[in-house]
Amino acid sequence: MMRKRLATAAVWAACWASSSLAHGQARRARYDFYDFVGPPQLIVVSPGSVAMPPPSYGRGLSTLPRKREVPAREPVAVSLSPTAEELREWERSRHLPPPDTAPDDVGTQVVTEKGAEGESRRFQEAFAARFAEVDPRPPGRTAHYDWLPHYDAFLVRHIGWRAVIRRVETRDDGARQVTLHLFPILYSTSLKTLIMDYVEETYRVQGEAIELIATDAATPKTQLQGFPALL
Repeated sequence: MMRKRLATAAVWAACWASSSLAHGQARRARYDFYDFVGPPQLIVVSPGSVAMPPPSYGRGLSTLPRKREVPAREPVAVSLSPTAEELREWERSRHLPPPDTAPDDVGTQVVTEKGAEGESRRFQEAFAARFAEVDPRPPGRTAHYDWLPHYDAFLVRHIGWRAVIRRVETRDDGARQVTLHLFPILYSTSLKTLIMDYVEETYRVQGEAIELIATDAATPKTQLQGFPALL
């Protein structure tokens, strides 16, 4: 009898341990921001374990579709006794594509360093205005996002850049050195377009001149490559 009880207790202990392990794994999966499962094309986003389908075409910012030119919606008059051609024209007018609500390119929006005050803030504000005016877009920055997946059912457009000032230093030659983190600004009516991945660029600033002197665009940040972010 004692051996039978010990055997039963061992079975229950094994079941409890297995259940606890599975529960712990489920909790970790639930609270992870995202996990790549199997091939990197399949993204599981938590909470809710929402799985996006594999991308059906293209990757990267440079291959995102451009804003579509939408034909004007002219009202089509149909008489009480329409001809066959009038009916065909009326039917075509019903299936014109809807207006494209994506905004035009917004350029580069620069955010000054948090907590900057006095002369430092004034310099950063002047730099932000000048940087937005020059709007440099080195091709390596765009190429950094070649991992970005596309989905036929969820249209996404790249409409600009967000630059966050991280550091401002004075160089030995008297010029300023500004380090930025740059993120693409994406637009979609159906997806959260937050991207954690960024490119760090460093610029030498002398008067009105802005010169790119360093970038980490060629270095992938695989731990930040997740899209879309369903929060």
